[in-house]
Amino acid sequence: MEINMKTPCHDLTEHSHQSLPLEVQKLLQSTVNDSNFDISLPMIIQQDMINFTIATKDRTSIPNSWTELLSKPFYTIDNIVLINQHTMNEFTLLRLTLAFNNVNFTKEFETELTLRDYIDVQVKEFITQALNDGIVTVSNVWPEQNEISFMLNTTTNKTVLMQHIQTWNISTLPSIDVFGRKLSLVNTSVEHSYNSMCHVNCHQIDDQHGCNKVPGCHWDIYSQGICTNNSLIPERIKATVSLPCLGLYSNQTFSEDDVIKQFNDLLMNDIPSLDKTMMQISMVQGDKSRLYYKEELLPFLCQRSGGIYDS
Repeated sequence: MEINMKTPCHDLTEHSHQSLPLEVQKLLQSTVNDSNFDISLPMIIQQDMINFTIATKDRTSIPNSWTELLSKPFYTIDNIVLINQHTMNEFTLLRLTLAFNNVNFTKEFETELTLRDYIDVQVKEFITQALNDGIVTVSNVWPEQNEISFMLNTTTNKTVLMQHIQTWNISTLPSIDVFGRKLSLVNTSVEHSYNSMCHVNCHQIDDQHGCNKVPGCHWDIYSQGICTNNSLIPERIKATVSLPCLGLYSNQTFSEDDVIKQFNDLLMNDIPSLDKTMMQISMVQGDKSRLYYKEELLPFLCQRSGGIYDS
């Protein structure tokens, strides 16, 4: 009797998992609880699969009771999930990616602070219309560059759902609306996932594709490329701050870097929740007339307001 077990959460080629085949044999032996139980060698080990054949030591036929005992959908050994492919060939989630022409969501988020929530609603309406299936749920909607990726779940057969999506005709699919602008869908891709069974630490994933496949994990391009469940997003508020009483124009000992650092430290002290990687501060110096105005009139204004003007 051939057994195929998938390990969706671990790479079996890693050195730390070399003892797993022996552990699997012990587990199945204890499950069957029969001294006549045997596993014919060799076990074929691939990156996420173990293939082997069970047999009786006396080479008699395998009892029906063994088949029943070994029909459990999945097993766990030292936090490693093993899925029995004969009884559980159904994955747990689908990851769908929609690609569009002439759009860069990452760039648009910088100026549209409500766009992310708007797209979330649009994606759910898209799935409702495209699948006409009220029991499919959408989660982890993540727009980036020219793509929107998200997870799909259903209580019905996920394999059938995946096959249906793979037969989509792009020209007949509903459009995605962005504040009244209809986006042109150019490609769809779907892949299955077992990740809802895996307890994954996002920070342990070191490649962008693998990171984005895990529900709740995203590749954070604003933190020098790390995988995290708390990624920084491009939405931002631009503000101009005038500091008239610091004497920045008359005191030549100030450098632009000094001023930016002091202002940055001031913000971090007053608003501890700010992230340094999300702040881009630059100085803008006015023309000569504005500079003259600042030099001549601001000492009086700063004294009246109780500020300190360094001349």
